[in-house]
Amino acid sequence: MSRVMGMAHLLKDSALSQVQQGYVESLMRSSQMMMTFVTDVLDLSKIESGALQLIEAPFDVRAAVTEVTALCQAQAREHGTTLDAHIKDRTPSWVVGDAGRFRQVLINLVGNGIRFAPSGRVDVRLEGTRDDRDATVTIKVSDNGPGMDAETRRRLFAKDHTTVSTLAGGGLGISMAKHLAELMRGKLEVNSLQGEGTTFTFTVRLQVAEGVEATESAARSTLAGQRALLVDNSPEGTQVTRELLRSFGMRVETTTTAEEAIGHLRRAAADGDPVEIAMVDRQTVGEQGDAFARRLRADPAIAGVGLLIATNGTGAAEADRLGAAGCDAVLAKPFGAQALSRTLAAVVQKPRAERGTGPIIRGETLTASVAAPKPTGARADGQIPIIEESSAHRADAAPRVADGRLRVLLAEDNRVNQIVATNLLQRLGCRVEVVGDGTEAVRQAARHEFDVIFMDIQMPAMDGITATQMIRQLDAKHARVHIIALGTSASPEERDRYMAAGMDDVVIKPITPEAIQGALERRPAGLERIAS
Repeated sequence: MSRVMGMAHLLKDSALSQVQQGYVESLMRSSQMMMTFVTDVLDLSKIESGALQLIEAPFDVRAAVTEVTALCQAQAREHGTTLDAHIKDRTPSWVVGDAGRFRQVLINLVGNGIRFAPSGRVDVRLEGTRDDRDATVTIKVSDNGPGMDAETRRRLFAKDHTTVSTLAGGGLGISMAKHLAELMRGKLEVNSLQGEGTTFTFTVRLQVAEGVEATESAARSTLAGQRALLVDNSPEGTQVTRELLRSFGMRVETTTTAEEAIGHLRRAAADGDPVEIAMVDRQTVGEQGDAFARRLRADPAIAGVGLLIATNGTGAAEADRLGAAGCDAVLAKPFGAQALSRTLAAVVQKPRAERGTGPIIRGETLTASVAAPKPTGARADGQIPIIEESSAHRADAAPRVADGRLRVLLAEDNRVNQIVATNLLQRLGCRVEVVGDGTEAVRQAARHEFDVIFMDIQMPAMDGITATQMIRQLDAKHARVHIIALGTSASPEERDRYMAAGMDDVVIKPITPEAIQGALERRPAGLERIAS
């Protein structure tokens, strides 16, 4: 399944018609659903054995609800279900917790509601209260489906979740959500009557992320009421970003082409209510992002509009080129609410007469680093960071992937994974050499100098762990080469095993553009080398 998803990512970024793009997005959603199911089964087993650990860090609970609701809109449309989110005023935003597991609970609850309310509606309601340093967060997911009788409700949370009937409104997903809620020291309750729908209530008490709330409030107060134009031809991408912009209090309109965008900006200016900032998806305008910027700046009526380009990854040279063309900021996808709000605020705060001039803003550098409690069992000397598809860029990430300067060795035995990883690396400007087993990886590392080695863990002849240990023993030069594991498990035990072998970082399969780019950007400063 990871190979299917990898090839789908490559296909999505190729020249496709709008209909073909829809097919690929459907394929990716289906693959992700299958991966989620498999992950739920494995996670449930870990929870029941006490092996699953939470990884806690500051996250925006309001943005998490908005993002999950937006991401589930495609599934809702397929079922003819109306899906809405309602966030109560004064609900705390920034808390400390496991954002991934929090979203997993919510995704399972929303997906369950959509499944049992075809042609109906599902409402997600978030509210919360704060006292001193803690916040109590409550999420209610309600559907107007068939509901449940008392016996079905009793069996819903039974240990043997396979006995739950089809109309139980649950099964594995609901059982998983309940276990995760309890792992987070929260609770999941159900209220339902047959023929009257079902409401699941997830309540959890979380620590408030001190210092983050004030910073984010300042950024969002800058954005409140501002008019924004979103230019994106992907329905799913548009939905997610539009909901995030609305959660900042912005007035949002959308277009799907560069030509429509220019016309919309001109009409808004003529009406006396100009657009403050345009957020343009780079893939939508193709390689003509700089041409779009020059066209914008050449028109006096709209030259003062702020311009943010959302990209799949932009090196320093490319960012500077966009800046010279008149772009104000670039932001790498996938982006979180924090990076997006701060980037937008930085652009909006520039005087209109100065927009399109000066150094370009790199959005990922604006995300503040916030100290957070370490997860239980974390090593005192640090643990390998896990780069997942939904991971945000770190504040200290220094993008250095451009201009063909980075020489990469890919050690991977599977042909499909070789194709996926090689294409993704080459698109990021890397020079790639491929080997099919650990023995050949050690041989090539001894003969040539590489900036980065991507090392598959499971390979014939010699596995990645053994190969890494042998490379580290070659000489002092090889003791410094940056080695990134390609693994299938994100468990703390596996991370410790990789680190003990001498690896520096981990990408968890399936391989995605964001995971590869993120891993390269996390290389420590001082490892730069111009490949000969």
